[in-house]
Amino acid sequence: MKITSKLAPKAEKLIRTNFSLGLTVTPRPADQFEYVVTNNAGQIWIVDMSDRTCTCRRFQVDQIPCPHAMAVFYPISSAEGCDDPEEVRL
Repeated sequence: MKITSKLAPKAEKLIRTNFSLGLTVTPRPADQFEYVVTNNAGQIWIVDMSDRTCTCRRFQVDQIPCPHAMAVFYPISSAEGCDDPEEVRL
């Protein structure tokens, strides 16, 4: 009765963590579906949104967007003039 999310608590916690970590990396489009994601230490990951994969492999293993994929989602959801639906706000 106390659950307020549509997700299992473990999945919700992972999504929140990945979202926060995604704010620390920078995505750059490589083509229509692929993004090159980098951090300040010079590490590089490739995220393919059409295949739902990342070179870190967490996206494939967890079936939940890793921090690198979250970094790709964030700019889309926060575009100026767009309102985020309340159910996706963290």
